[in-house]
Amino acid sequence: MNKTVALLSSELDQLVQGSMQERILFRRINTPRNAVPAAGQCWSIRWDDAKLIAVISAVFDDFILAFPATVADHTSDGQTLSTRLADLDVNLTIWWGTETGLGYQTLDSYLGDALDSERCEQLREKFIQGVADESISTDDGIERAEIIAEAFGCLSDEEWSQDPELADAPNLSAMLQDPDLKPSALARILRTSLPDALAVIRGDRALRADEALTLGKETGISLRLTAGPLTERLRELVRVLNDPIRKQLIRELAETRGEDERVARLHIVRDVRPAAARQTRNVEVPDWETRVDLYLRQHLQS
Repeated sequence: MNKTVALLSSELDQLVQGSMQERILFRRINTPRNAVPAAGQCWSIRWDDAKLIAVISAVFDDFILAFPATVADHTSDGQTLSTRLADLDVNLTIWWGTETGLGYQTLDSYLGDALDSERCEQLREKFIQGVADESISTDDGIERAEIIAEAFGCLSDEEWSQDPELADAPNLSAMLQDPDLKPSALARILRTSLPDALAVIRGDRALRADEALTLGKETGISLRLTAGPLTERLRELVRVLNDPIRKQLIRELAETRGEDERVARLHIVRDVRPAAARQTRNVEVPDWETRVDLYLRQHLQS
């Protein structure tokens, strides 16, 4: 874990030793509560062992914008706001000058409401304009803002859906001199399942580098792989997996398998995608919600 992320995470862990209200906040951070994400809400942000808190400033289809927040922190870089959650007597500092884009997959637990939508818009406008109150800026505040910006930047980069495995892939048969490459032969070469081989041939999943090397040796064809954008056929599946309501179940599954959250999500895609390709040939968009929920229930019970 990045040391700046570790620092902010450890500060949240110290809440367990604080006042009764701070202990309540600690329980909310560590016991996921779901809500429909909306501007002004305060959430705990989590990716593997990293825990931070933030206030949502704007909501979009595939990501949110958020103001980093800290508890009982009165230092300022001139771009902060001191407030409290609506139902808790705990001081909260909102660092609106370091607004950050975050994927929905980082939203872990709804902590309560911190701002109304109008106040969010005002702070966003001030952020865009670069407004700062230099009269209340302190050296400690400026240093603190840099730490917070670095920590949230790390989580902002955690886009598991940018993995090359989920990128647009060319139709493999069009790349080979032998367009009649049988799925069974490809499955044997790659040592994978027949459904997975079919997915590779159709371009439903991209070849990994080691697979391209193996296939190249077997066929004598040099396959040059280039990572592309997230395939449109997987976009809805990614949205389902990014929904905060499933995050805790995915984390539990990752823990049972001894893997991190990113890998767990990729494993789910690998497992549910080939079945959908076989079973929904006449359906443009499979019912990913039902498939993912069934998968999580089955694997957490096994």
